[in-house]
Amino acid sequence: KVVAGIQNEKIQGYIHNQEDKQWWEELTNIRKSEEENFEQQATNNRIFEKLEKSSMNLNPVQQVPVATISTEENKEMPPVRFGKRGRGKNVGDFCLADIPKYQGEWPQVARVIKTDPITTTVQWYKGSMTKTWKPCNKRTGRTIAAWTEMIQTDSIFYYFNLTPMNNLPKDAKDAAYKYSEEFL
Repeated sequence: KVVAGIQNEKIQGYIHNQEDKQWWEELTNIRKSEEENFEQQATNNRIFEKLEKSSMNLNPVQQVPVATISTEENKEMPPVRFGKRGRGKNVGDFCLADIPKYQGEWPQVARVIKTDPITTTVQWYKGSMTKTWKPCNKRTGRTIAAWTEMIQTDSIFYYFNLTPMNNLPKDAKDAAYKYSEEFL
């Protein structure tokens, strides 16, 4: 509190506009009230802890949760994920695959378009381990279309996302090298 008062006095010398002074005073008042609320909560928590300890010692009664939430809305909510998005077969992710039909092409990189437990529809990409990756096109008659294909989900061994420069990330390169050492 003393530090806030010192800062308040120092800053008041720099503020000349009446609106700015009023804003600063409101801000310091809000800060003071937050500090008081925090101190009050800390005091309340200490009191509740003491009460819990004393009630545990006196009553050997089974502890029951105070409140549980059970509404229909909570049952339909998707699970919350923390951290990086998990590597899975999500539409739009890229994958490394090993398909015997394209044995001479390595690494085999594709973007997942549609997936189910048995098959995955992918769009093939062309590039190399150190250069950018671009979508492959396939000529059908007079038209050129994106080269898509349905492959077995089992043939995919790694999921990833390209870097902003459309290069393979380090973890995908490592996975491709490790896979090639083990199986090729």
